[in-house]
Amino acid sequence: MPSSYLSGLSKFFPFPEKRNDSFCVFITAIAIALLSTFLFYTSQSFELMAFPDRIHGGGIFNGHNAFKRPTLYFTLLGIFFIIFSCIVSLLSIIIQQFTDLYKRDVILFEKHTLISVSSILIISIPMVLINEPLYEIQYDLFKALTLGVFLIVTLRWLLCINERYTISEKLRLTPAAFGFFFLFSGIYLSSKALRYPLDGLLNTRMGYLHNILYFFLLGWIVSILDKKHRFLKSCTPLLLLPLTFIIASETQYILLTHGYEVSLQSILFYFTIVLCAITVFLFLTTKKHISISYNKVMKYWYFPLCIITLTVFMLWQPSLNIDDDLLHPANSFEPAQQLIQFGKIPFVDTWITRGLRDSLPCTLFMLLAGEQHTVDSFIWFQVFSYLTYLIILYCTFTKIVRPAYAFFLTFFFAQVLVEYSGWYNSLMLLPLIFLPWAMRNITFIRSACIWLLAATVFIWMPSAGKSTILGLWLVFFIKGLQDIKVIFRKVIPAFFTVFGMLGVIYISFLLLKDGNVLDRITEIHGVTCLEYGAHAYEAITKPSLTVVWYYIVTPLFFASICWLFIWRSLSLQSISSIHWMYLGMATSMLFLFTRSIGRHCLLENAYLMVFTFILIGLLPLIRPFKQRIYLPAWLFIPAIIILLTYNNFVFISPEALKIPLVSWNKETLERVTYTDNYKPVIQFLQQKLKEKETFIELLNGHGLYTYTHKKNPFYLPNISLYATDNAQKVLVKNLEQQFNEGKIPLAIVASPFWGGCIDGMPSTANHYRIAEFIYKHYVPYRNILGFEIWAAKGSRFEKEALPILQSPAEVMIPINAKGTYYGKNSNITVTDNILSINYGPYLPMVSPSVINMMTATNMDPIDISSYKVCTFELELTNVVPGWLQIFFSFDNQPYTERYSCKMLIPTYTEKTTVTLDHVLPNNVKKLTDIQLIFPDYTFINLSSFKLQLFKEYLIQPLCVSQTHNVKCGAHLWANYDPYHAAYNKSLVTLLNNVTLKPNETHYVSIPQYKTDQHAEYLSFRITSPSGGQIKGTIKDKNNHSGIFFFTLKKNTEPEDYLIRVSNQYAWKNKKDFSFTSHSQEDIHIEYINILEGD
Repeated sequence: MPSSYLSGLSKFFPFPEKRNDSFCVFITAIAIALLSTFLFYTSQSFELMAFPDRIHGGGIFNGHNAFKRPTLYFTLLGIFFIIFSCIVSLLSIIIQQFTDLYKRDVILFEKHTLISVSSILIISIPMVLINEPLYEIQYDLFKALTLGVFLIVTLRWLLCINERYTISEKLRLTPAAFGFFFLFSGIYLSSKALRYPLDGLLNTRMGYLHNILYFFLLGWIVSILDKKHRFLKSCTPLLLLPLTFIIASETQYILLTHGYEVSLQSILFYFTIVLCAITVFLFLTTKKHISISYNKVMKYWYFPLCIITLTVFMLWQPSLNIDDDLLHPANSFEPAQQLIQFGKIPFVDTWITRGLRDSLPCTLFMLLAGEQHTVDSFIWFQVFSYLTYLIILYCTFTKIVRPAYAFFLTFFFAQVLVEYSGWYNSLMLLPLIFLPWAMRNITFIRSACIWLLAATVFIWMPSAGKSTILGLWLVFFIKGLQDIKVIFRKVIPAFFTVFGMLGVIYISFLLLKDGNVLDRITEIHGVTCLEYGAHAYEAITKPSLTVVWYYIVTPLFFASICWLFIWRSLSLQSISSIHWMYLGMATSMLFLFTRSIGRHCLLENAYLMVFTFILIGLLPLIRPFKQRIYLPAWLFIPAIIILLTYNNFVFISPEALKIPLVSWNKETLERVTYTDNYKPVIQFLQQKLKEKETFIELLNGHGLYTYTHKKNPFYLPNISLYATDNAQKVLVKNLEQQFNEGKIPLAIVASPFWGGCIDGMPSTANHYRIAEFIYKHYVPYRNILGFEIWAAKGSRFEKEALPILQSPAEVMIPINAKGTYYGKNSNITVTDNILSINYGPYLPMVSPSVINMMTATNMDPIDISSYKVCTFELELTNVVPGWLQIFFSFDNQPYTERYSCKMLIPTYTEKTTVTLDHVLPNNVKKLTDIQLIFPDYTFINLSSFKLQLFKEYLIQPLCVSQTHNVKCGAHLWANYDPYHAAYNKSLVTLLNNVTLKPNETHYVSIPQYKTDQHAEYLSFRITSPSGGQIKGTIKDKNNHSGIFFFTLKKNTEPEDYLIRVSNQYAWKNKKDFSFTSHSQEDIHIEYINILEGD
């Protein structure tokens, strides 16, 4: 039955004999039939307007109902099958007749191209229905290319059936047609931009090439006429024409920074004249063209320059505003500023987001524009980083496939791999590209070159560099199984020569600039041992497909490749040079995937499977299959999978063909700005600090150093790197030296932004020794718009310190059963004045919320015009840990992210009070409503909700203590490490054998003693049958108070707890010590001792 059915079907559809040709036929037929159906569908204007609305849930609401005309869908289905049948028949006949006439495949490139462009067109059509502005250029481009290639094939076939074989042969499609297409498109857009006025700061979208088909056909015709490719080679400089607008703009900007005023028109004119002159010169030097291969021109000039042009257009922007983040942007420009302005040697650490990848573009910008434009240098960062990634990826693909396919693959996977796995670690492919060259004949010079490239990767991105170096050692070891003498005589000496010279250079610079190499090595070692893995640690505790893939399947896959090559090497089998590159990829990825569970490990990347597949699965499998299955046909299957699973895939975004026209003047030289939230503290630091004075910050906000042009007192770029005990000891030692010299009169301890509490981890707790240093040598001084600033004791600022204690105005938000509460994704009930919020479940990944805490009970707006800070106290229980966020509506304005505060809360089985602070904006009068958003999939019981309003900004010195459940991350803090309590020597016993009832507060009398050892610990031994929590409060003689709390384990046997308490004030100066039990049952405290610290 099936065979008879297929034979009958073949009468209507004459399938090609080869399955590869059949694949090309069906993909092209589907694309053209779908395009025809779509074009007919767009003629039904009201239907087209309704479709996107229905996608977003608004079609019925707007009155559209596509089902009123069901005959339309039968018509569309009929059009699709008619066009599909015609294209299948026509293209099958074309392919078969070409094969019969020429006895060879004369339309191979055309078929490859049809498969490639048709596959993207099939995806683009439904995408443009959903979001036309975003996918407009992608749809127009591949529609034109698909139709253009199909017309060329049809035209050649018509000439063949009319026995015009020679003409048909000359009209074949070649990669040169795409080269001319790029060239003419760039010239057209450039000429269009030149006609645009250049009299101001413009970033104008110039429109699209709606005549893409004509440009493509024109490029095809010119490629036929240009038989010796003379015109193609000569016009290579003109590919830079679109880039001249950005280059001219940057040139004008840099000249203005040095006081030279030159118009943008003049610079553009000179650049254009130079490019045209070079083009004429190349065209006239005929002899030069003979020695230049046409394929090399396309490989090394046309395709890379096209990648560069589109990438720069997509990423370059004339100005940028940074919102509430003094950490990530400063990772780029702060090392550059410290190097150029103060001569500080950059620290190439072992974290994934450090290295020259971040700071090199900014350093180049500052060298050209001057150190006063430090922050503006961030403009170049993203362009350089992403461009490096794409060029490396293109070079890798050119080792495996033809340049045209490499170009296609580079853009195809560009967005998919822009996450951590692709962008951060792309340079690890650099030495692997040259590995086949080195393996053909291992010499000292070639080995040294490979190690030098590996060192370059380490300097560029240390995490990728470590993996590359270890991976190369494994590759050379496998190579040494056949000839071990080569390793000892060539590879090992080359390694020690390269890295030895680089180490000597680095240490020499440290000796010249710093003079204390041992401290620097200690800091480097401390960071090397650091595992900052809050996210990853929690993720691996939950079994999932991603975790199994990352930690089990992927390492075993890479290891199996290594074992395969070991077996081949021991069997003395011949290993081709390109296979050594595959092995290098496998070994490097093996160490990259297993190096740590750091916060930015690849586990966080949702597309790590794709990255693994491309590097280790796709590239090696292309070569053996490319003879049997056409390359684009093989790529189509994973391409469709990626496109369907990737939420927002755009091959070429609409912004890619914009021409940014920016003409600078003296008033527009500030290109990168922070939000207004930072201006008061920046102005304060600039006005108060002298030229050689600087400050300490516990905010991970080293962008403040660049904005104020002050020296960073730390050796490492930002405070978050000092989370290990040894590194903090060295830092405190250096800080004490600078403090004694009077160089650090101010310290910033806290801010209303996330940098001081990354991932819910307070910096004062994570960096306890640094916090203790500040508490010991500084006193509270000022609060500048939420930034808590402390002054050094004995400094000129100490006398100006403001009083800390304030009497706040308290406001209770009522909770009662008569209130009308509205929420999203939640069931809300009120029982006994307890607000219960239960997850819907209505929509996935939408947190339950209450949107009207005040108006639900008709509460009057709260006058906040005379207050600066608001503190929120919520008494609640919580089932699922996650983020608690509070949104505010001021003066009846909508809720926005700007007016909100949030904190990471664990599971609370008992009523627990959580506190959040928010700095009130200056230009508002009343607080009209409050929205609460709770963690996903949780159940909340809210017992009370209280506001405290302060007329001055808060400064609250806190104890350094562990305030989070130890399961929340791989943070191995001293708070729970008994080895940090030196000899466990007890200094004072505060109490013995006390039983506390639920919610009972016990006050402890602090005994008098004369000596005061440092870094004390509180050692508890507690029995709590139902778990719960202990909250402690310490107050000194000046009424400065600090709070700590920790979770009790549910146990009927005594459990030991160790809490580190700041030596901000010596125990002999402490006045009151109390703690409260939050437990359902009585707890028994066997003792509380004060232990000597280290």
